Amino acid sequence: MDEYPAQFDFGREVAAWLERFGHDQAMLVLTWIAKLLKFAERNSEFFQGCGLYAVGSSLRGAKFNDIDLVLVGLDFRAVVDYDQVFLMNPEMLIEKKILVEPNFFVIIDDGKESGLMVCKPIMEVKDKDIITAIHKFNHAGMEYKGKEYYYNFRDFGDIASDLTGYCSGQAGPSDLTKSIYKLFNPDDEFSWNLSHPFDHYGFDDRQPFLVYCIRQGEEENDLPIAEGTVIEEGVKPIEISVHAENLRREAWKEYQRSLRLPYITLKEWLETGRERKIITNLEYPDFIDPDGIKRAERSPLNMGSYWPEEPAEIIGS
Repeated sequence: MDEYPAQFDFGREVAAWLERFGHDQAMLVLTWIAKLLKFAERNSEFFQGCGLYAVGSSLRGAKFNDIDLVLVGLDFRAVVDYDQVFLMNPEMLIEKKILVEPNFFVIIDDGKESGLMVCKPIMEVKDKDIITAIHKFNHAGMEYKGKEYYYNFRDFGDIASDLTGYCSGQAGPSDLTKSIYKLFNPDDEFSWNLSHPFDHYGFDDRQPFLVYCIRQGEEENDLPIAEGTVIEEGVKPIEISVHAENLRREAWKEYQRSLRLPYITLKEWLETGRERKIITNLEYPDFIDPDGIKRAERSPLNMGSYWPEEPAEIIGS
């Protein structure tokens, strides 16, 4: 196996990890890494200061379901395609009638025999009425220039149950992320298998990271990785998690160490001192740390939204 890692300038730790897999599995892993490294060469302005790492169960022993790779350090504004609705810009929300003045009502069935439907305004929660409380939550909006606005649940409730959920859904993979996806799924023209707006991974029920997870589609699984190469049954799939959190690699590694989660360094791109290349000039959302140190934490009230998180507490020895 030594001839394969030598071509990638891998150290002994990576070589030992690959040797445990056997020839076919190792060749599949190396093919994925090679594709990504070639792509990074062609798009080096995005990748400065980034890192590619192996994580998860394949580092711990022979029993694992897949091989997890993590790409850390890309700028959020290069990974995610988003707009002013995603940023909850009040003027845009009002213009698109996602926020409306509170002059509409919730229909509540008040006549069991006659089937009469009575309109009641939902302005405040009274008498711990759970139905009223739910509708109050659904319609919660924001104040703008001294005026209150409600989330237009009537028109957009089939998309999301509240304003934060709706706005959080107005994002998707950038062209850069789609290009990485197509490295491994060339026949998937529309990148349907990319999560929308985000996927996540975590360990042992801990807070997940904000990522796009990329796997090779089933239609590609039977393709040889090189001319004359046949992949035997039992070879496990590979998944690359492309970070969308804006985390710098040192912050990510510190977080891994704080939770005693192992990782192996496959590639670290040089820091050039220039800003990482971005695709959009929009500002960051509130949950993104411009310095790339703090993580984005998923909201317990709305599983589609995120907020800033304080740096992880270091676990003592």
